Amino acid sequence: MVQAKGISVLQFGLIILLSGFVERASAKGHVCTTIVKRMECTYCVPEYVPEGVEEVILNPFPLNVTVSRTLFGGKGWMNVSSLSIVSESAVTAVRFEENFLEGLLNLRELHIHVLTIIFHPNAFNGSNNVILLDVTNSTRLFDDELKSQVLASGNLPNLKELILTRSGYEAGYDLDETFWRKIEDRPISYLDLSYIRASLFNFTALKTHCRRLHTLNIRGIYVEVSIDSTFDKPCCNIQVFDLSAIPLPMNMFCYIPQFSIQNHSFSIDKVNLFSSAKEIIVNNICPMAGPMHYMRNVRNISFTSRVQWHLQTLSLIGGRLAYLDVEIECSQPMLKSLSLAENSMEYLNPKLLNCTSTLEHLDLSGNRFDLMSTRNASHFEKLLKSLPSLQNTNLARNRLTHLPSSFFANNSGLQTLDLSGNALEQVHFEMSHLERLTTLNLSNNAISCLDEDSINHLASVINLAKVRIDMRGNPLACMRCEDLASIEWLIKMKPYLSNQHDVTCISEDKNVIFIDWQTSDFVKDICNRPTRIIIWTTVGCISLMLIVTLLMMFRRRVLSKRKKYRRRHLINKITNEQPGFEFVAFLSYSSADHDTVERYVIPPLEKTLQLMVGVERSLLCLGDYQYRAGFSIHDENVRCLNRSCIVIFVVSDSFCRSNYCQHEFIQANEMGKPVILMIKEACDEELMTPLLKEVFQKNTRVVWLSDGDNFTLKNTWEHVCDSILTLASSLD
Repeated sequence: MVQAKGISVLQFGLIILLSGFVERASAKGHVCTTIVKRMECTYCVPEYVPEGVEEVILNPFPLNVTVSRTLFGGKGWMNVSSLSIVSESAVTAVRFEENFLEGLLNLRELHIHVLTIIFHPNAFNGSNNVILLDVTNSTRLFDDELKSQVLASGNLPNLKELILTRSGYEAGYDLDETFWRKIEDRPISYLDLSYIRASLFNFTALKTHCRRLHTLNIRGIYVEVSIDSTFDKPCCNIQVFDLSAIPLPMNMFCYIPQFSIQNHSFSIDKVNLFSSAKEIIVNNICPMAGPMHYMRNVRNISFTSRVQWHLQTLSLIGGRLAYLDVEIECSQPMLKSLSLAENSMEYLNPKLLNCTSTLEHLDLSGNRFDLMSTRNASHFEKLLKSLPSLQNTNLARNRLTHLPSSFFANNSGLQTLDLSGNALEQVHFEMSHLERLTTLNLSNNAISCLDEDSINHLASVINLAKVRIDMRGNPLACMRCEDLASIEWLIKMKPYLSNQHDVTCISEDKNVIFIDWQTSDFVKDICNRPTRIIIWTTVGCISLMLIVTLLMMFRRRVLSKRKKYRRRHLINKITNEQPGFEFVAFLSYSSADHDTVERYVIPPLEKTLQLMVGVERSLLCLGDYQYRAGFSIHDENVRCLNRSCIVIFVVSDSFCRSNYCQHEFIQANEMGKPVILMIKEACDEELMTPLLKEVFQKNTRVVWLSDGDNFTLKNTWEHVCDSILTLASSLD
């Protein structure tokens, strides 16, 4: 939980005192940006809201401003349906006075993301229309305030969604009988208690007062004292449970080095707390440094239940369950989706899936089933045998070198099959019966040349279904005569290949080239080369190569000199800040990507450009930072573009959805500015405008790849900045 570090009691008292004298912040001199139906204001609260605006975001909220009934009484506020009050400052305290929502007659969603919240006892009077309350990160919202003010009788009578993520003080919340009764007094169907501290969690009271709850998220909840519960009765109508990353005492089980349980059967009739749920999420149940290898000593275990479960979706991602020799017996299977991804799993008993005959979606990615395929080949072959209803299967990143021929024999309903990120060298498993298959992902495997059997298997599924095959990232070879059949087949099948223009092969000179009919001719030429070489021909070839090399060296030298001259000329213009060369690049991106750009793009890009140009001033034009207040956005865009040599667009799904970003792209194109695209992960081309899609498909772009919570550049900043300066030099 967030603690009040660095804030003395005196400081905190002063904050509360000052908040009583500050009535409101003036909008004059502050920035409010309106895009379509959304308005975002920085360090101010606007006196009025423009017509058509339905969502208002106050981020960051003005320091120590009191939220009274007059603050939102201006023109247009009554049409606002969503209000967000955000401040990450540890010294900000926001006081909410009596009837502060009085002017927000149509407010449906209220988001308060402030560390310290002070509510008047009657703050929520008249809040009959609010259906969602989100107080995420409000770490100083105390238990008594939550119950006696926020959830007081008569307040928020129509509340349907309550989000308390990471809220509460060190003492935590008492999730007791009183709490659950107050929850039941409202039509709350969605309750998010993730990552809160709880001094008590009364499951018995929950079961008594959960008739209206549909979704309960207790991900990462920390229980300070104890869990008051019995597990033999289900939680009435709760359909979705998120129990991920809960640090319960059972986690101590993860650190027991050795124990053994073999050949036992257990009944789970007494553990049916969640039997009525349709979706259960239990990710990261045992956060350890390594997999739970002790599970190897759990062998031939079966669970039986006479209770009717309604579970349809089960997620056990990141639980480090290395070895599961478990069987489940059930009367009426209903499970449709199961995820066991990212568990480093080396073995999974096929009988565990006997109770999942209705399964449609199975995610086993990020495991080690390569070990099972070699150590327990017969069991691995039967892994999917009991799943006739399977539609989507993910076996990516399992280091698989092969799949048994009959691996998918009982899965004729498969629609998507993901085998990416493995080590498959051939496609020797049977697919001729997969009539509904639409997507086959074979990217990033070890396929260098498709042999006759692989071609026949792939051709059989292509003839049956409108399948799209992803072959990217494979070390396909076009350097031997043996590669010809594979290359020609890939050329013929290009209409069935995803991202067909990105399918490449490695030539005999180790270059990566795109596969087309010229490639086929090249391989044919290799096949037709004479075995004997006449000496005079050899000498002639060598001489010719020397001449060509000299010419290329001379040409390269000329081009190098020309490039250096243009580069010096460009740097001189930039240094002297000549018109059109004040900034090297104009950087455009979506506000949704602000954090990523601020962290991963601007600092290294700015630093590298300064080093290469030899100046210390800023060489990036960041739009809003250079805009002049009071001028039209369109004119300011044109002015900033005219001051910049080239334009860099950080393209993401959010960028493609932004009308503002698309307008900037059109402006840059109309002005004839050189453009560089930075692609954030995989971007959906369907979201792109025709103009953006044309540039995306035609020009080489800079790609960002996700690595956990971080992003890595698929190139070097030196190469990127060299391209930027080269493009800028061409303007001269």
